[in-house]
Amino acid sequence: MGILQNVNQRNTKVVLGEKETTWYGRHFVKEKIGDLDFQIGLSTFFQVNPFQIKNLYDLVLQELPSDSNVVDAYCGIGTISLYVASKSKKVVGLEENSNSIRSAVGAAKANGIVNVAFTKGKVLRTLQAALNEKSDVVILDPPREGLDPETKKILLNSKIHKILYVSCNPETLLRDAVALTKVFKYTKMTPVDLFPHTSHLESVSVFTR
Repeated sequence: MGILQNVNQRNTKVVLGEKETTWYGRHFVKEKIGDLDFQIGLSTFFQVNPFQIKNLYDLVLQELPSDSNVVDAYCGIGTISLYVASKSKKVVGLEENSNSIRSAVGAAKANGIVNVAFTKGKVLRTLQAALNEKSDVVILDPPREGLDPETKKILLNSKIHKILYVSCNPETLLRDAVALTKVFKYTKMTPVDLFPHTSHLESVSVFTR
């Protein structure tokens, strides 16, 4: 249990800001995916259907080659980063929300996972530096707006072998897939019904060289 204060001075449609104070107790609630415990903060993102999250992430895990060097873009509180860590050589998670980074680092420590690191900053500004000669796979889980043009350009000019794209918006997925297939081959897309009785769905797409 905890008491938190969040201050947002920006005049936008976004309700919560990044300035957060914990006045009492802890700054998160716990949620489990498989055998891992995660820390959900006041201003952080977590999928709303815990029963289907594991199925979604298992699709990512089964497409991930063993001992890969992974870059997890838009990693949030580190759910995918930590979920695939056991199959990876190293994972680097990229996330712009400082409270999400705090939760991700806390979850890594709580679960005893040492081969995952997190970098704070917009994906547009951190992806290029995160990619190196050893990077094999990029996992993408962007917001509904999808990928910005510069991020797609970085991916197209990289030497990575595989992209695993988790999408919540078929329209922006289609737009981004058209761009990515200038270099990569779109080999598979698997939908997951995270939102029963609605028109919304999640999906995992696989792009390979």
